[in-house]
Amino acid sequence: MTTVAQVITRSMRLIGQVGSGESPTTAEYSDGLVSLNAMLDSWRNDGLMAWATQEESLTLSNGVASYTVGPSGTLDTTRPVEVLGAVVRVGDYDYPVELLNAEEWLSLPFKTTTAEYPTKAYISFTMTTLTVQVYPIPTATNYLRIITRVPIAGFTATSENVSFPPGWEEAIATNLAIAISPEYETQPSAMVGKMAQESLKGIKRVNSRPIKSMSELSALLGPRTGRILTDEP
Repeated sequence: MTTVAQVITRSMRLIGQVGSGESPTTAEYSDGLVSLNAMLDSWRNDGLMAWATQEESLTLSNGVASYTVGPSGTLDTTRPVEVLGAVVRVGDYDYPVELLNAEEWLSLPFKTTTAEYPTKAYISFTMTTLTVQVYPIPTATNYLRIITRVPIAGFTATSENVSFPPGWEEAIATNLAIAISPEYETQPSAMVGKMAQESLKGIKRVNSRPIKSMSELSALLGPRTGRILTDEP
């Protein structure tokens, strides 16, 4: 995990605006946040979407087997494009939840079975939300912690925590350094320019790989249904 403030600080350090161990001013952080969001917005126009990993908590209710995650869902949040894992939190303990594919889910004979907390889950996707069906059906109120991959539309505060996929933090920090340099009437070094160029090429290569969508049919043919999108080759 890193914060937006740390990314902005590194970018300003790369152009010599702040020294090692120093921090930008409040105004510089604010300006950096505007520039960062503008840069990410321009990347989206080029078809380059930034992704982040986050962990969120879904409240499990007594007798409820199905939950939605996304705008206006049971968990009202940004719609994830991938679910990487899940655990159920009971008191101070976390218990792993197995993500089933469609074939495994359909093979469960008694989906009305109940228990204190679920041990398995099946995840299906629609355009606006994803649906989480749990098994067994919980008989107590606990929390399902899901680790998801979500698109970054922009940041609202420099204090935000974010976990970038491999290579993204380097590309964002170095390219932000170039983007903000005119505001400080400075010129990035040739090394910074090369770092920005090479790191951006790297994530563009990853983004150019075919997107794998998990439909009900493809899920039956594949090993998992927890993921709708992957950057694996």
